[in-house]
Amino acid sequence: MTLANCGKHSKTSFIRKITDQNGKILYQNQPNKEYVYSSEAAYLTTDMLKTCAENGTAKQLSYLLYDVAAKTGTVSSKTGNSDAWCAAYTTKNVLVCRYSSASAIAPLPNNVTGGNYPTKTLRNALNTIYSDSFPMDFAAPPFLKRVDIDKTIKEEFHKLVPYKNSGFGEKQSIYTTRNYTFDAVDLEELLLDDLSVSADNGVIGISFNKFNGIDYVVYLNGGQCLSLNNGFYAPKQRFPIGKLEIYCKKDDRILWKTKRLVRLF
Repeated sequence: MTLANCGKHSKTSFIRKITDQNGKILYQNQPNKEYVYSSEAAYLTTDMLKTCAENGTAKQLSYLLYDVAAKTGTVSSKTGNSDAWCAAYTTKNVLVCRYSSASAIAPLPNNVTGGNYPTKTLRNALNTIYSDSFPMDFAAPPFLKRVDIDKTIKEEFHKLVPYKNSGFGEKQSIYTTRNYTFDAVDLEELLLDDLSVSADNGVIGISFNKFNGIDYVVYLNGGQCLSLNNGFYAPKQRFPIGKLEIYCKKDDRILWKTKRLVRLF
């Protein structure tokens, strides 16, 4: 329960209390909790594991109407799966289910994975535990803040970039610590990857790796270049040096523009 308890850890105990026949408490476990993670780190981990239960490998838990954090795992070998497990927790309970084969000679069926039978088993157990009342949702600690980031840059380039600075893709809201340092990003590197200029039989070709969802407009010496599937093209120029202008736009908003002198032939 360390993550569910906002980073507080206590030793595992199987006895809560002992009473006599009259109900008098003879022994009661009083765990000594101490922080082993910061509350911010614990919540951010929980928030990621909630995503696993919502639309990840533990999505069989997404049918539940309260917060659940989960992680699945499958151990495979040449002969088949040997172990499949799921660990899940709420603000009140931690549950783990593991399916294991008897031996390497008799592996589990291929459809027994962490996201399948173990997760479904935990879903049934949680439905039984919370048949009368639901657990409280996970609460973010006060030192976290929500920031809108560019989901497209995150998924394509694995960088966290504030949307207000360099956003051009889909917007996503995430939690961060107040002093979190975001990744630096070079929009020209993202939007104009592998830029090159070439000449072939009197035609000037400008090519680069286009980013999906971005509109590109290219000018050479003031004239707009023709756009085809594999690049942009302009007629042969009189001089070996030309002025190249490239505009990267989305929804009529200029995200990036560059002007440079290039050798044409």
